[in-house]
Parts: sequence; C-alpha cells; structure tokens
Amino acid sequence: VTLSELNVTPMLDLAFVLLIIFVIATP
Repeated sequence: VTLSELNVTPMLDLAFVLLIIFVIATP
C-alpha cells in the first residue's frame, strides 16, 4: 500500500475492510 493510494482512497479501503469483516462475521 503506497502513500498515494492511501491519500487517494482512504475511506474506500476502510469501507471495503469493514464490509468484508461484516460479511464474515455474519452467522
């Protein structure tokens, strides 16, 4: 993960991680 990527889409990455965790955590 480069600094540019983090600067371009910090929310997108966080949203993706949260979405994946939510889907996996779903029983």
